[in-house]
Amino acid sequence: MSNVTTSQVLLEGVRHVVLKLTGVLDTSNVAYGIIVDPANLTPMETDGIIKPAGVRLEHIEFTIQDGLAVYLYWDTDGTEANAKLIYALEGRGHLPAERHGSIKNNATSPNGKVGLSTKNWAALVAYSLTLTFIKVATLP
Repeated sequence: MSNVTTSQVLLEGVRHVVLKLTGVLDTSNVAYGIIVDPANLTPMETDGIIKPAGVRLEHIEFTIQDGLAVYLYWDTDGTEANAKLIYALEGRGHLPAERHGSIKNNATSPNGKVGLSTKNWAALVAYSLTLTFIKVATLP
């Protein structure tokens, strides 16, 4: 068997995007990859004029099997080495960033994308994340 990861868009409107990500890892960590690309998001207006340049992270719910860590990044160039860490998630919980105006992209050279990887794989482990984003028209 090999690692099985899924990504499902639960909601995408003119303002919000809600993603559910799951992984069952039995052979290795998940290599760094893009989970949100503004080029694939629907426009921020119903007339289609305003295209999102990126997202802000508003809320995270996570269940991660003990020992595994899931890393979320603001991407800059498609590589984990240059990406800006948002959170290293372990265990179970939720982070309600909407109370503080959401988490803005603070990467040095942001491209609007969000990346994910895992660390500390040791045996059969699993994770589940639900991420709520707000679309933004400009990057910082």
